[in-house]
Amino acid sequence: MKKALNILLIVVSIAIIAFVVITLAGVSIIGTKTDSEYFEKQTNSTQMESMRIFYVHAEDSVDAEMLTNKIPFKLNVLNKDDLVIYNYISLPDSFQNENSYFNIKTNTLFYGENEYEKTIANFLNSKKLSELNFDLYELKESKKVVNNFILFNEDYGILSCEYRNLGLKYLFFPEQLVDSQLQNEIIKMLYKEQLSR
Repeated sequence: MKKALNILLIVVSIAIIAFVVITLAGVSIIGTKTDSEYFEKQTNSTQMESMRIFYVHAEDSVDAEMLTNKIPFKLNVLNKDDLVIYNYISLPDSFQNENSYFNIKTNTLFYGENEYEKTIANFLNSKKLSELNFDLYELKESKKVVNNFILFNEDYGILSCEYRNLGLKYLFFPEQLVDSQLQNEIIKMLYKEQLSR
């Protein structure tokens, strides 16, 4: 009986030593990475931050001088797998924060609670703003008091949107770019497109 107990203790000791050796080997293979570092590498995510100025224009005016408001925003972009998330953070008032999402696979843009689809590719080409052309997106299903047109590209995010029922056009310009002529051109293009419908 004593001999059986000694054999059992030896077997348990060997099992414990084997477990410790395997555990130490696993730790040395994984290294000292934290869980967040590990999962960050697995999700293929990238992040970017920039400053934008949000210009508000009266819709009935194609003159960029008819500016009604100018608000500074910080733009955070998170590119995660097939989804790009754009967080527009209003610096003076967090109540005015905006979010949009772009699904790369379906080429669908979500702004607020609304879904937009691309209707005109390469609607605007402006190297001052982006290397990529801006596409025109339209609301998938008409609703009251929502923006109907959005100028957008994946690298830049939203350049322009309009609230037809409120009579307003919005432009998100880079902080360092003050170009009323370019604003005027964009507003005229959108106004012309609206009249053609």
